[in-house]
Amino acid sequence: MLESNRIEYKRELTDKLEREVVAFLNYREGGIIYIGINNDGSAYGVPDIDKVQLKIKDRLKNNILPSCLGLFDVIGELRENKDIIKIIIASSPDMVEHLGSGVPRILRFYNKDCFVFSENFLRMVFPASGSVYSGGAKGGAKGGAKGGAKGGAISELSQRQLEILKIIRSDNTISYRAIAKILNINPSAILKHIESLKEKGFIIRKGGTRGYWEIVESTFKN
Repeated sequence: MLESNRIEYKRELTDKLEREVVAFLNYREGGIIYIGINNDGSAYGVPDIDKVQLKIKDRLKNNILPSCLGLFDVIGELRENKDIIKIIIASSPDMVEHLGSGVPRILRFYNKDCFVFSENFLRMVFPASGSVYSGGAKGGAKGGAKGGAKGGAISELSQRQLEILKIIRSDNTISYRAIAKILNINPSAILKHIESLKEKGFIIRKGGTRGYWEIVESTFKN
């Protein structure tokens, strides 16, 4: 098996592990990192595999924020009679099913934005089945005659995207890094949400990097 956009080989554990795991967490299909494998796919081996497995779990638990608990698994395997480590990083139901929990079934219907991980708890916030914003006869659940097409799209926004909209509404000059700090998630994830909001027509960037955000009020009712 060769390396690909979902598979990485590492001869030894390095200090870049967390960065590589975060990259897979943000990738739509997740990925797998093998420790103890040469670049050509041959087994190099991991000495004291139990100790290294515990070290990996501890680093991923404590060095990545927000917590990725429940979204990775560290497995010991034998290849060419040598111990290796397989780190499975989830970002879709196809990957999460390896973790053996009820999370995969939830992810078939909701995306990862519904999950908020802390040190000891997992909180799930599910989107409403109807429109988040109501506007009476003109802009009800369907958006009304005035906002039909756009109003319908509002209900498709994730909880995280609604939070970002709320922050932008309170400070339209805020940077995506500042939003990431407020919500305690990766800046790269914020960028993806912002791009989605722009594509759906909810926000417009004015003036480049030194500009401000404009919320397109016509897309929904307050």
